[in-house]
Amino acid sequence: MSCFSLNSNSIVPAKLLATAGILATVIQVLPAQAASLNWQTVKDSSSAFAGTLGASNTISVSGGGTVNLELGTITDINNATRTLGTGSQFALGPNGAPTPSIDPLLNGTLPNTSPSLYLQQDSGAVANAVYAGFKFNNPGGVSGLTFTLFDIDKSNNSLTSNSWQDRVIVRGLFNGVAVLPTTVSAVSTFVSASTGNISINGVGTGYAEANISGATVLDGTKSVDNSLSNDGNVTISFAGPVDQLYIDFTQAPGATGSNPGSHGIGIGNMTYQAVPEPLTVLGAATAIAFGTAFKRRSTQSKNKE
Repeated sequence: MSCFSLNSNSIVPAKLLATAGILATVIQVLPAQAASLNWQTVKDSSSAFAGTLGASNTISVSGGGTVNLELGTITDINNATRTLGTGSQFALGPNGAPTPSIDPLLNGTLPNTSPSLYLQQDSGAVANAVYAGFKFNNPGGVSGLTFTLFDIDKSNNSLTSNSWQDRVIVRGLFNGVAVLPTTVSAVSTFVSASTGNISINGVGTGYAEANISGATVLDGTKSVDNSLSNDGNVTISFAGPVDQLYIDFTQAPGATGSNPGSHGIGIGNMTYQAVPEPLTVLGAATAIAFGTAFKRRSTQSKNKE
């Protein structure tokens, strides 16, 4: 009767498979390298970012990997149907420069050498919006995503009569499913019309429509200096993972009239860590199991000879 038999040389591939599997597992348990999307670096790295950004941009990130930045408009924020392109809803900034752009105009009290992604909106209607969409090109998404939004405010300190009022809607996604941030930290959140600067999800304002499912809604409730104050700052953090982020910039209901005025916000630098791909971990485990079984079978066959 013939039997399955291997000589000693056949054990080598099994050892290699087992070793490769072990090495893959070790690689996966190492801490992910921190990544940073720094707007000054982005601007310096390519002349394409020196002026107005295009509708679709690919950005190389410090620490490895890329981020796709998509810019466009929304004709009705309640439906949130996105149109790629830097159309007429993007307005000129107070300095006369077109937006969206990388500019230090709105960055709280950071030095003028610390620009943000600057969005200026002139919607023409309260329901219109502009947006910035980020796709993180890491197989397992990113964790610990943290960034600051600048200058979320309104035209004056009235609760209901404003030529414009900032509303920023932050949406995190992972595999198409909404992910809410774990931390939303404002310098001064809403307490009253006289003391609060930022309303989170409509708190204190009576804006029922601020309760948007799967999103965080930030409304400016005071007039804040463009770049000499942190009173309009909000820091957002996601524990993760997320693979997409949308920042929709529109009008809060405190903006009155059929044609609200032009207004702007800044989106600060982003930091995060890449999440290891689960399938890679599974592949490593499979390689270990296969290699171990192959080696055991080889040893058993050798002992029978």
